[in-house]
Amino acid sequence: MNVIKFGGSSLASGSQLKKVVQIVKADAARKIVVVSAPGKRSTEDEKVTDLLIGFGMKALVGMILAQYWVRLLRVQIRRLALNEIMMNQPIDA
Repeated sequence: MNVIKFGGSSLASGSQLKKVVQIVKADAARKIVVVSAPGKRSTEDEKVTDLLIGFGMKALVGMILAQYWVRLLRVQIRRLALNEIMMNQPIDA
């Protein structure tokens, strides 16, 4: 049994994908096929791997921003609580 892997330019277009199918079908021992992200079809395309990395980074930034806002909200809640306490307490001179 053979394991084969295709990605990048091998998966970039329909014609390239047809070649991959022919390669896989040409040998019955090729039972496991691993595919990775397809490459660019043209200079206008973005690489799928780059897009996935970008999405991951944006998600990470979003999580970091969300954590920051939670921390900021906690500080604001404490400030409001302290303000409430101070407004209801007489100030000793």
